Amino acid sequence: MKKTQAIKPAYFADIRQIRSLKTREKAKKIGMDPEEGLLHALSDTGGWKVLEKHIREIMADLDDLTRQQMEKGASTDEIGATAVTVQLCKEILNKILNKVNDAAEAVEKEITKGPKGKGKQ
Repeated sequence: MKKTQAIKPAYFADIRQIRSLKTREKAKKIGMDPEEGLLHALSDTGGWKVLEKHIREIMADLDDLTRQQMEKGASTDEIGATAVTVQLCKEILNKILNKVNDAAEAVEKEITKGPKGKGKQ
């Protein structure tokens, strides 16, 4: 007997891309960077909300590292090195959050303003 495999419909992937495509088209139409349009679309997803929460939890955990070293009686040099590393890591994570959130705000502002500042179309 010949084995058959179910056909996977491609329209689910198409449906997920519609919103992103519409946002990119709006961004392009009003002269925004398409990358900002994509970041705007990302910012409005449940996945981004989960990732943003996870990043914030990581940042809180990083804050605890220095405190934990102090409690364990680490040397000043070790505490200082950890503090610098923690700060650098937090800055990188903040850059990711800011990149997405700032792009979302910029696109929303431009979409609301509309083409050539004439208001929402």
